[in-house]
Amino acid sequence: LTESMSSPYTPPAEAWRFVTAIALANLVSLANYRITLFVLERQQGLAVAGVYSVALQLAELLWLLSQAVTVSAYPRIGVPDREVAIATTLRAVRIGVAAAALAAPALAMVAWLALPQVLGNAYRDALWPLLMLLPGVAAYAAASALSAYYTHHRGRPHWAAGIAALS
Repeated sequence: LTESMSSPYTPPAEAWRFVTAIALANLVSLANYRITLFVLERQQGLAVAGVYSVALQLAELLWLLSQAVTVSAYPRIGVPDREVAIATTLRAVRIGVAAAALAAPALAMVAWLALPQVLGNAYRDALWPLLMLLPGVAAYAAASALSAYYTHHRGRPHWAAGIAALS
């Protein structure tokens, strides 16, 4: 007992590869979500990028819904029974996308009414990009459950990284 307590636990190489693949998937996804800001800032300037950033941050609020659905489905997505995992994943995709799609008009309406009041008239220009982003962001809500399936059930986080890289 004393010997095991004194030596730190070192995960096997396979665990490190798994963790590295998840980290890579997250980094690629983060870059995908933000690359437009860097391009826009370079082409149009910081003020335009700032306005677009507000639209993007508001639109991504929809993902909180699909992520909540995915987290609640995690125990069933990770079960060894493939059929249960697939059925749960597909249901989480449907519910997550539906929740995001249904919330999108409400988010647009609240933003339309409140954004200029809260952030000032300069950010009124964020409303049109927000409206254009909402359908795609709502559709992309499926990614949360699909990523959980490939990472948690299949044990293949590199698939999520590959999909993120291709997107």
